[in-house]
Amino acid sequence: MARRYLFMALCATLLSVGVSAQTFGGLTMGQSDFLVTDMVQYGQTSYNYGTARTAAMAGAFTSLGADLSLMSINPAGLGMYRTSEAGVTFGMNFNSSKFATPYGEHQRNRFAMNNLGAAMNLYVSSGALTSFTFGFGYNKLADYNYRLSARTPNSHASIADLFEQQLAGTSSSLLGDNAYWNTDAYLWGSVLAYKNYLIDPAATDGEYITSSIAPDASVEHLSQVDSRGHMGEFNLSGGFNIRNNLYLGFSLGIVDLQHDKRVFYGESYTNNGLRLDVDGNVVGLMDNRPSNVPLIYTDYIQRVVSDGTGINLKIGAIVRPVTGLRLGVAFHTPTIMSIDRTYYGQMYVKGFDIPNDKYVESSENVQYTDELKSKCTFTTPARLMLGASYTFGQMAIVSVDYERAWYNGMRLDASAGRTARELYKQIVKDSFKGTNTLRAGVEVRPLPMVALRAGYSFNGSMMRDKDAIFDNPIESTTSSASAGLGFNFGRCTLDMTYVYQNTKLSTYDLFYYQNASGSFTSQSGELTGQLNRHQAILSFSVKM
Repeated sequence: MARRYLFMALCATLLSVGVSAQTFGGLTMGQSDFLVTDMVQYGQTSYNYGTARTAAMAGAFTSLGADLSLMSINPAGLGMYRTSEAGVTFGMNFNSSKFATPYGEHQRNRFAMNNLGAAMNLYVSSGALTSFTFGFGYNKLADYNYRLSARTPNSHASIADLFEQQLAGTSSSLLGDNAYWNTDAYLWGSVLAYKNYLIDPAATDGEYITSSIAPDASVEHLSQVDSRGHMGEFNLSGGFNIRNNLYLGFSLGIVDLQHDKRVFYGESYTNNGLRLDVDGNVVGLMDNRPSNVPLIYTDYIQRVVSDGTGINLKIGAIVRPVTGLRLGVAFHTPTIMSIDRTYYGQMYVKGFDIPNDKYVESSENVQYTDELKSKCTFTTPARLMLGASYTFGQMAIVSVDYERAWYNGMRLDASAGRTARELYKQIVKDSFKGTNTLRAGVEVRPLPMVALRAGYSFNGSMMRDKDAIFDNPIESTTSSASAGLGFNFGRCTLDMTYVYQNTKLSTYDLFYYQNASGSFTSQSGELTGQLNRHQAILSFSVKM
């Protein structure tokens, strides 16, 4: 519980809402602000989206060479090219989420380009520097296409209770026009609730009440995170071959981020003074009516569009100490990432006007927030990769990689101000740690022109406390299994791969309010789910 309070203290401090004795949080409250969970999401990378050969061997390529994906893994492998090569890779992703209590659509499928690039063998000699290969291209690093659809058990807690507490102390005279959107973005959701009559002003100015929901009404909580986007990297790389024994490489990476996230939260009310049929239509009245128009449902929709760029550097080396054995090492500097964010929200409320025997909907006069534009600059985790592989002549390759990523080293840029920077730093150090990733792959050639491949990887969690509850779900642990088939037609190669990936998500709340005594009230209930990704990959390359 202390960790949850720490996350919301961040919002209270940076946005100057309320006092530290009162905190608000959850998925519905953590969208307008850039939080450390966003830093984690944009700091995660995967090597299941490169070429089909790399993906088939689970990305265990730190000590291997002559593949276009290496510009994003270990550029030293470019030094193993003996000729030039150009290639392209496409992938079809089938993503679905799984929760104990599902709701609505939970799948999102996407066709995308995973890799495009060329390796140019520019220099060949019989001297100490045997060859130099220059590479340029694009590698997809992360996929943000998914739906998280779930419901929590019915309760008497409503997000309206949270909104009335959040607006406490704010005069209703400030909420009557759109000028309020230019003041405190953290309160935009509660202002929408006021404008849509989800909450009403009380007799005392600055106090609010929920008059459209009966105290004993049952509230069902529905949520969906509808995410689209990706993160990719453009590389300019070089690989040096020194006497066919030592390989050195560098890669300058330009990261491109595009992410469009829509967060839906809905409440439906039963035992709220209305008898409803299965379609939600009013068929009768009950005795326990609220003092105002009884509500049927509330929909709260938020959208965040992120567009970012970043820059990093990768250096690496591969050595052959004995015939068949290769040892590799690569270091990825943190990516300095700058993100432009646009946020806005909207709300619909539907009720039944009993005296006039008619439905009333706020959708007849839809209430939207203004657009909130913000910019954030931060650094992602640094990475160290170690690899070993053994080649059995022309028949087989076995490769194993270890990766260490320091999520506790993520930092907010100094331009955010000393207070914000130090607070983020402390939260990152208290909440996250370095992660360990293991990848293993094998390739067997039963025929000179045919290759059979398989791989497995496991990414450990970056969370210090595996039971921690965050305001936004993050991908905690991930395992993947892959298999592939390759054909060599002389100058041309065709590779096909299937990857299955299972990701466990951290626990999160839809909303909660912590009062001055430290008790958590108005809780929606906790959600824990997982993502399943199936990917079909096809690569085509030509040697020149």
